[in-house]
Amino acid sequence: MPNIRGGKAYKKLKGASHNDEKVEFIDKQSDQLIGRLVRLLGNRNTTVYCEDNKTRICRITTGIKRTKFDVGDVVLLSLRDCEVSKADLDKGLRSDRGDIIAKYHPQQYDQLKKDGINTNLFIQIDTVNAMATRVQQGDLTGAEQLAAADNDDFFDTTEGVEQEDELDIDAI
Repeated sequence: MPNIRGGKAYKKLKGASHNDEKVEFIDKQSDQLIGRLVRLLGNRNTTVYCEDNKTRICRITTGIKRTKFDVGDVVLLSLRDCEVSKADLDKGLRSDRGDIIAKYHPQQYDQLKKDGINTNLFIQIDTVNAMATRVQQGDLTGAEQLAAADNDDFFDTTEGVEQEDELDIDAI
């Protein structure tokens, strides 16, 4: 039987559109990094592999907590300066914790690559997980070898589509 009276927020969701019509590009500042979600820990905590080849524990801010996050998403995070002393900040040391500010849309990945973001963020998530564990263990050369061995660009789907189209034409 249909819900005639509309309780339980039925009418609120009736007219809502769930389409991402316009994607705004987010500019990063000096205290912000771009990273890729490696693991969702729960209670809005995540493990993020950052562009400076470090893994950090980050918390999803309350302003974007309704955004759905999955493993492999590319996000913008802000590092916490309050956990690092002023002397360490002057030396260039950064915190190992941060806050996730925004999530990049897959349409923005090409622009991020053009801007010179670390290309290790755009490889397959299994390789990113393996690289993150090697970095945590202190094996930086092993992580770089994993990145060099994986030449498959996970987000670049245009090459595979063109090849499939050619195969379909030959099959007919």
